[in-house]
Amino acid sequence: MIFQQDNAKIHIARDTQDWFEEHGIYVEDWPAHSPDLNPIEPVWNILKRQLFRMYPELMQMGRSEADWAYFKECIGAA
Repeated sequence: MIFQQDNAKIHIARDTQDWFEEHGIYVEDWPAHSPDLNPIEPVWNILKRQLFRMYPELMQMGRSEADWAYFKECIGAA
């Protein structure tokens, strides 16, 4: 069995590596923090830029219920 992970600290901890080895799971070498290897990262970036272009006020929003409701409304309209 081959497992691919993102090299987060919890994934590369000695205990985690030992567990994989004990269970016969080969962990594929994978560069840490590789957005070029993760196709969703550029998509989120494009989406965020487009949303802020359409609704620049979103950049100044807080985390209140009203702000969250407005954010969801903007996403639904986009």
